[in-house]
Amino acid sequence: MSLKISDGSPWFKKSGNNVVFSLRIDENVYDVIKQVAETEGRSINTQLLRFIEGGLIEYLEAHDN
Repeated sequence: MSLKISDGSPWFKKSGNNVVFSLRIDENVYDVIKQVAETEGRSINTQLLRFIEGGLIEYLEAHDN
């Protein structure tokens, strides 16, 4: 499934208000995220945001009642 967060998902709309929080992840996981971000030409923050939003959309679609 090709997933584009900017497609206007029916699950949530971006408010434009950002929340800043701390996330602890394993160093090896961080290294892989960093490699993906570099390959895709994105910041690590943007890549993490895409992963989180993509996972959230997939979860909500799978659990739609």
